Amino acid sequence: MFFGPILLAGELGSSGMPSDFADKDAHLSVAPATVPTITSRSTNPADWLSQVAGSSLAWKTHDVGAASGITFRPLYEVHHQRYSVYWPLQE
Repeated sequence: MFFGPILLAGELGSSGMPSDFADKDAHLSVAPATVPTITSRSTNPADWLSQVAGSSLAWKTHDVGAASGITFRPLYEVHHQRYSVYWPLQE
């Protein structure tokens, strides 16, 4: 998803990830995050995203099944956690 020219990434958390100060190969043995499917009758993100209070560039999903509650923010702001910029969409 984009907000104008800004690519948004959905935050998937850091559970089970090694320390930020781990060896360069520490992340190779970490299982990839499961990206939940966005389930909605609408393909228009404005119908299932709400802006996060106090932030001009963050949105949270609602009423989209397993993907409900995921925060999307500019990719350049997402650090030290799993994220995805590609999301399956099911109508």
